[in-house]
Amino acid sequence: MKAVFISALFGLTVPTLTAATFVVMPDPDQLPAAKYVESYAFSTTSESLIAAIRARNAAGQRGGPMVRIAAGADGINRNYLAPGSPVWDWHVIEIIDLNVYWIPEIYDPSNLQIISRVGAARYIALSGDIISTRFLTRIYEVTPDDIGRVVNVSTRGALGTGSKVLIAGFIVQGTTPRLVLVRAMGPSLSAYGVDGAASDPMARLYRGPTQIGFNDDWRSGQNTDIIPAGFAPGNDKESAIVAILEPGLYSVHAISADQGVGLIEVFDLSGIK
Repeated sequence: MKAVFISALFGLTVPTLTAATFVVMPDPDQLPAAKYVESYAFSTTSESLIAAIRARNAAGQRGGPMVRIAAGADGINRNYLAPGSPVWDWHVIEIIDLNVYWIPEIYDPSNLQIISRVGAARYIALSGDIISTRFLTRIYEVTPDDIGRVVNVSTRGALGTGSKVLIAGFIVQGTTPRLVLVRAMGPSLSAYGVDGAASDPMARLYRGPTQIGFNDDWRSGQNTDIIPAGFAPGNDKESAIVAILEPGLYSVHAISADQGVGLIEVFDLSGIK
């Protein structure tokens, strides 16, 4: 009470600490290696840490944080890439380093995958309270209450080449990157009474004028094991792309040499309940 009185008497004010919230996600180029695609969030009031992360983001740098964690949810720390963006049962209490990571064999589970299986308290008791990413990551600054969204898109039309390519545009909203599935469907449409379905559709994914993804025959893609049950294309000749997309404008181009009927679909895998 005396401290409050003195502060008021001399007109002193307690400075308000500025906090920033960040999400750690696998770098989009690391999806093949990062079999267990998971993310986590943390907030900090450290001005030096906030400045360092913002500088890294401005330079487009990748890395891998080493952090100290504690059991118990804080509401901010979510797995934005999991169905429904669930809250983790642990939270970050200290950032030890921003540049510690290693890329294991593809079947080696990540710290986060193990924590989700055994629970934070048991993991900390068995393995300690320090974790680091097992793949290159990007650290995105986000608004805690705005996890973003992409509205599922479905467009049917004739697929061709050149000026006859079917194009569908979509927007990733909010401030948080999303895990998105893009499909170019053709042969499986015949089962639904569609005549002249495209026999071998290809998919290209663009951000603005830049191509950031391509697939022809979905089982040949490197990220097929990330596709949830029920979302894989119904025919091996159809195409699928799984990507982490930052907020922005995107388009899908579906191509088919036989100029048959096809379907473009975009799903926000992060939003699946």
